[in-house]
Amino acid sequence: MNLRTVLISLVGVVVLAVLALVGLTWLDDEPATNPDADDASPPSSSPETTTVERPADVPTLPPFDVNALDITLQIDDSRAPLSEVAQQFRSRVAAQPDDPFTATTLASTLLELARATADLAVYAEAEAIIDEALAVAPESIDAQLVKAQTEAARHDFSSAADRANRVLDQDPTDNRALAIRADASFELGDIDRATSDFKALHAQSPSAASASRLSRLAQLTGDPATAIEHAVLALELAQEIPLRPNGAAFYWFQLGSVLWGIGDIDAAADALDRALSIDPGHPGATELMATVRTAQGRSDEAKDIYRSLLADGGAADLHGQLAVLLQLDGDQQGADEQLQQGRTLGRETMGTFPAERRHLAGFFVDVEPALALELAEQDLETRQDIYAYDTLAWALLANDRAEEADDAMRSALVLGTIDAELYFHAGAIAAEVGDEARAAAFLSAALETNPRFDPVDAPRAAELLDMFDAE
Repeated sequence: MNLRTVLISLVGVVVLAVLALVGLTWLDDEPATNPDADDASPPSSSPETTTVERPADVPTLPPFDVNALDITLQIDDSRAPLSEVAQQFRSRVAAQPDDPFTATTLASTLLELARATADLAVYAEAEAIIDEALAVAPESIDAQLVKAQTEAARHDFSSAADRANRVLDQDPTDNRALAIRADASFELGDIDRATSDFKALHAQSPSAASASRLSRLAQLTGDPATAIEHAVLALELAQEIPLRPNGAAFYWFQLGSVLWGIGDIDAAADALDRALSIDPGHPGATELMATVRTAQGRSDEAKDIYRSLLADGGAADLHGQLAVLLQLDGDQQGADEQLQQGRTLGRETMGTFPAERRHLAGFFVDVEPALALELAEQDLETRQDIYAYDTLAWALLANDRAEEADDAMRSALVLGTIDAELYFHAGAIAAEVGDEARAAAFLSAALETNPRFDPVDAPRAAELLDMFDAE
């Protein structure tokens, strides 16, 4: 799991903020992850406008002591499980099909359940329900905002932002709409707008959610010290309100993801342990822990984690990650079986959940490069953030289009993001186009950022650097 995947989680598993919605509570803990923004205009900070020749300086930060944090989150065990709450409201909607309030409440609850379980089908159910509510009460602000959340959940960030803007036109003080627009702008790559909105939310009402957003922003823009600072602040502020286990675990997961991103591997493991002690099934923390265990040399534990995730349904990229570990262990037959299962599941997912195209491109790039490129191009049409360009660049390279890959990769680097996998891609692509100096700079930065960022790509980075030294 690289920073791209983590940020998707911190957007699709991301940010647990409790916002009031007409007497019910809905979570704004995911800046939305799942597809399509057809007419998204290039943001003011469009990656296409700047060229980066060298990586940002990788800061040297002391190891972080997670266990020194005196933080105890309040876990609210008094509420019924989300699955039970959702079923109760399903029954009420069936009995009162023309009641938009009940339908809106059900859709909101389903969104929260989907975030807690990573069940994509529940997102689809939420959108179908909120569409029914809007058919009855099209002017309902609450229903409009839940609809915007469902649009963001399937990655139609442009529509989510437009809908939030319409609400803000009616009421500029509606922070729920401001939060939706901020998250959508972040996902669309409009960092100027996202920064302004994130700061406004935090200034108006500092909360765990607003601090979490600022941490994500700092992580993306190459400021890990500030990312850690705000992730810790989010944990401190989260102590003020009772949270469901998934919500509480999220904040430890975010800290773990920031620490993983700068190569503080053992500290990341400690933060993820905290998350999983609260919610053993937290999707983001569980998957990232598999990555961390691999980096710690505990591949058997990592394989067990991947198998447990796949037993619950899983995703194509999880099959791919397990295949890598099996192949490294010499189990080629097992690896081939996992890749075949990943292909099958990936093609099924393409038709049902197009929002997953970025994840799928990452899986297919090694097994069906032409399909990966098709998915990457579709993803870029949806949103123009740096990881859309990174995904496209890597797929172009896999299809022997190195010059085009180099152009796309330059656009992926414009924010100064410190990300070992991003640096590796930049270095490998620069090497392919014959720019040895730039390749060496980025490959060195990848290993300096996190020398164990990937069980295949990290050794490959070292091999390329050795090859340059030998010439």
